[in-house]
Amino acid sequence: WAKRFWNAWVLYMPVQNEADVRMFPLDAIFVDEVETLKPELADALQERLYHSSLKWERWFSQPTVAGYGINERFAMTDQRYLQFKCSSCKQWFVLEENFPKVLMATIEGKPVLWGNDWDATLWDRRWQFQYCCPFCQSLIPDPRSLKKEWVAKFPDRDAHGYHLTQLYSSTMTATEVAQLWHQAQFSLRRKERFFNSVLGLPYSGGERQPITPDKCFYGTHEPTGILFEGNKRYAGMDVGDTNHLVVLEQMPDGRLFVTWAEEIKGKDKWEIALRRLIDLKVCAIAVNAMPYKDSAKKLIRSLPPEIKGALVYDTAGKGISITNEDEKLNAPILAISVQRVELMDGTVDAVLNGTIVLPKRGLPQTESIVKHLMNYIVEYTEKGRDYAKGREDHYGRAIDYARIVAENAVPLRLTPSGYLTYENAFGRPIGVVLTEANW
Repeated sequence: WAKRFWNAWVLYMPVQNEADVRMFPLDAIFVDEVETLKPELADALQERLYHSSLKWERWFSQPTVAGYGINERFAMTDQRYLQFKCSSCKQWFVLEENFPKVLMATIEGKPVLWGNDWDATLWDRRWQFQYCCPFCQSLIPDPRSLKKEWVAKFPDRDAHGYHLTQLYSSTMTATEVAQLWHQAQFSLRRKERFFNSVLGLPYSGGERQPITPDKCFYGTHEPTGILFEGNKRYAGMDVGDTNHLVVLEQMPDGRLFVTWAEEIKGKDKWEIALRRLIDLKVCAIAVNAMPYKDSAKKLIRSLPPEIKGALVYDTAGKGISITNEDEKLNAPILAISVQRVELMDGTVDAVLNGTIVLPKRGLPQTESIVKHLMNYIVEYTEKGRDYAKGREDHYGRAIDYARIVAENAVPLRLTPSGYLTYENAFGRPIGVVLTEANW
């Protein structure tokens, strides 16, 4: 229900879809547990404030992974952290940014082991922990007794963001925090949860977020489309209101270099994509079939003979199947149905082992690709292991589709049969690779 007060509309209701959001114009939104809210619903909520002169926004949540949810919103604020001043050396510090250096093991109140030198896999029942200054190692019985102030990393930004942590909570002692950190050493899941729920920080990498910037391989090239004329180039396109096109150029050693990445918008986005494929001399493209199957088919049928095309269906079942659609119309189109998890797993493997090489760091296209690949977030549901849906991962999905045609160009007859593929270059496939038998 909605309540009118202070001449403002505030909405109180569980939000399930965009239709729920669009029922009311709003002057203020208070969103709890942002991590559990679909990104498109968060954006839709924000849009309901556009008419208002008040435009109050309050977003609350525990983070999960970097670059998503509350961490993404916090990154756009002035990023305020609570700083403490050591009463001994007068240095200012942030507890969570200096963990575990802010821990000191004591026995009968005397320091015995500084957190920076502590092997956290070891535990002595005699230890009691206290916080300490990360600079002079002076013991701090209670951080809240120190002089403190909120300090913004980016003071020129209008939006305020506050980072909170359990390290200065009144309900958790330093010993309890240390014991949780000790337990976290034996389980990646526990370590992720410790970062999220105790330090209040996203956890980069691990099981939930396999791709992070430091794990990717980068070339020295810019995404200009063509590195060497003699190489084969394969394209993938993730379609939607904005189409995301990626081109992979296959090197003689089997590596796939990202040589083009582009967002294509507007009414003529399909025509632009067709021209781009021709200009970049692509030999094959795979396009996800949904949600614009008719437009995807029209693009494939418009390709010149030297460019082959395929539709890709993400399926929930196991394995892979190849069919020809529209054979009765005498206009068959190659359709590849592949398990979504398996397809995305293959790209994760290829990115992490250097089979896929991104353009050089610092370029807008490279940063966008990395951001989208970081949104390959693993989820475990009652149906099993999957990748989170609804996240901004379009360049990653475009790479999925380009990779599957690049790795299977020979059995799919998308390139001359003698051409080198990853399988015949290295002797084993990455991700989903077809064989002559199932083709």
